[in-house]
Amino acid sequence: MLFRTEGRVEAILAEHPALQVLVVQPFSVDGNTPPRTAINYKALTGTAQVGERVLLNTVAVELNLGTGGYDFVVGIVGRELEDEPPGHLIKLRYTPLQTPVLAIEAPESPFHPALESFHPLEGVPVVCCGLHSQIGPVCFAAHAVFKEQGYPGRVVYIMSDSAALPIAWSHLVRELKQNGLLQTTITCGQAFGGDYEAINLYSALQAAKQVASADVILVGQGPGNAGTQTALGFSGIDQGLAMNAAIALEGQPICVPRISFADKRPRHYGVSEQTLTVLERVVLGSVQVPLSVMPSQMRETVLTSFRERGLLEKHAVVEVETDALFNPMATYNWTTMGRKPQEDPYFFQTALAAGIVAAQSALKTG
Repeated sequence: MLFRTEGRVEAILAEHPALQVLVVQPFSVDGNTPPRTAINYKALTGTAQVGERVLLNTVAVELNLGTGGYDFVVGIVGRELEDEPPGHLIKLRYTPLQTPVLAIEAPESPFHPALESFHPLEGVPVVCCGLHSQIGPVCFAAHAVFKEQGYPGRVVYIMSDSAALPIAWSHLVRELKQNGLLQTTITCGQAFGGDYEAINLYSALQAAKQVASADVILVGQGPGNAGTQTALGFSGIDQGLAMNAAIALEGQPICVPRISFADKRPRHYGVSEQTLTVLERVVLGSVQVPLSVMPSQMRETVLTSFRERGLLEKHAVVEVETDALFNPMATYNWTTMGRKPQEDPYFFQTALAAGIVAAQSALKTG
C-alpha cells in the first residue's frame, strides 16, 4: 500500500505560526469518501489555502498509529515556494521533504563567530529527559525557583531527533513558551523548527549557552516515544547520549528518572527499566539523579531498584521536597501516557525535583 491520497482543502481548523490543521476532502470516483483531517507544516510545504489541492501521507491513520488521527500534507499541488532558502544546511536529508534551514553554526549565520571555537559549558545544568512529557514540570519548577529568588532565569530546550522531528508538533512546547516557562528552543540533528537549528547535539548545547544565554538547558526527544520491549530498542536511550554530551562539554548533567506507580506494566512500574538501562549501561560518568520525597514504601521500591543495579554508588541520588509545587503545576493539565498529574503524581513530582535541583545549581554557579 502506498498510503497516499490527494484531495482539496475544504477548511482550516487551526492556524499556528508553524503549522495548520486542515480539513481535506479526498478525490474519489463515487464522491462518498469522508473528509480527512491533516497537519500541514508550513516550513515544508508553505501555507495552504482553502480550495488548493494537496497530497496527503495517510500511513499513521491507516495503521492506527499514535498521531492523534491526523494525516500529513506532503505537498500542495502546483505550488512553488517563492522564498529564498534561509541557509544551506538541509534537514530531512535525502528524503522527498528535505528542506533548507539556517544552521546556527553555519558560516552565513550571525552566530558563527560565537561558535567557531570550543567553549565549555562551565557547569551549566543540563537536565536530560527520557520522555517529552517531563519537560513541562521541569520548566515549571525551574522558573518557580528563579521567581522566588527574583532572578529572570532562562530555560532553553534542545529537542533531539529520536522521536517527532517537527517541534511544531509539540503542543506542550507551544504552551510553555506562551506562558513564559520556556525561553528558547533549539532543534538538532534532523529535528527542525526550533528558534535555532543545530547540526548536532553537541553544537546545540554550546549554542544554548553561547547564543541563548541559558541558565538551565533541557534536552530530550519530542513527542512520540518509541519502544520495543527490548533491552536497548527505545528512543529514550537518547537521554544517556545527552548526559554523555553534557559530561564531555563540562556541563552538569541531571537525569530525570521515569518513575511511576500508576503504570501497571512491570517494566515501567516504580523506576522504568529504560531509566535503569540508561543509568547503568549508557551513561559513561556520574550524574545527578533527583527524586521527590516519597512515602517510605515507594521510596524503598525505587532505591532497591537503584541498589540492585549498583547505581547508588555510580550516581548522586538526591531527594527533594516538591509538594509545594505540585498543585500549582497540576493546573496546567499536562499528561503522560494519557494520565494527569493527580493520576500519576510521582512521575510529575520527579520531574519537578529535577527542575528544582537545576535552578538551584544555576543560581549557585551564576
